[in-house]
Amino acid sequence: MIDFFKHFQQQEHAYLTITGEGDAKALTERYGAQVDRMWNAGDTELGSYHFDQMCLYVRSGMRDDDASEQHIESIVHCYEGRQLHTLPDELCRTVHVVTHSAHSQAGGLWLNADLIRRLAWIKARVCIHVYKMVAHGERLLEHHHDFPGARWVPETRTQDKNAGQYAHLELRSYDTTADEISQRLGLTPTKSWQRGEAIVRGEQPTRAHNLWKMASGVDSQQEMAAHLDALNTVLVAKQDVLSHFSANYRNEIGIAAAAHLDTSICITLPAKLIERMAMLGMSFELDLYLR
Repeated sequence: MIDFFKHFQQQEHAYLTITGEGDAKALTERYGAQVDRMWNAGDTELGSYHFDQMCLYVRSGMRDDDASEQHIESIVHCYEGRQLHTLPDELCRTVHVVTHSAHSQAGGLWLNADLIRRLAWIKARVCIHVYKMVAHGERLLEHHHDFPGARWVPETRTQDKNAGQYAHLELRSYDTTADEISQRLGLTPTKSWQRGEAIVRGEQPTRAHNLWKMASGVDSQQEMAAHLDALNTVLVAKQDVLSHFSANYRNEIGIAAAAHLDTSICITLPAKLIERMAMLGMSFELDLYLR
């Protein structure tokens, strides 16, 4: 029998939804917006998905084996070309990134500072959906199916010691030491190291940069939204110091997050957080693991 887990290739795709009040056809005709599909409140798709509000749908146009970041780049690129930027600001813009995986390391997402700025420009939030494929005879079936308006089933907690969700604020610098960063921020890091320190394992013998890293302080059994909200509070409180820090091209600021769970998950980056990260020139990194 074929080992489907071994031969199944991880698939990724992405799309943009624009949701809110109004008539989908009237809106697209009035503003000249070009979309792939559209629904109005009350519509039902394939007899399964009921839409509670108007929804415009735009595909990324990329292949399933392209990286998530390429899908997002494509969506942002077509946003202006398809006249989507002309639509009213009160409509909710969501970039959905979807991964289907049969492996424990389900993938992740890396948004550099430039892509964060471009997402802030289109005023979009980002929803990362990860679906675990399970064996069923000679096929792989996903736990849930992703679609705008579909209800998400919360993850089941495991007893693994690493199970849970985590997020950290990370500052990296070639010049400013971790102690100096602590002094400027008035905060204590969860972890830090100094440039030039010896590395026990790794290709490089010493650390290439200084690192200052602080955990969200939220329990790992809480949803990612709580972790990101806690870090956003820090960004607001320390915005002036962080802005001064990021102005130096030899410094970097980012949020690093990870989720270790045993079923399909959905993680959302709110538009307001993306906007603040863009102001500070930050990046975002997410690693996902399914048990």
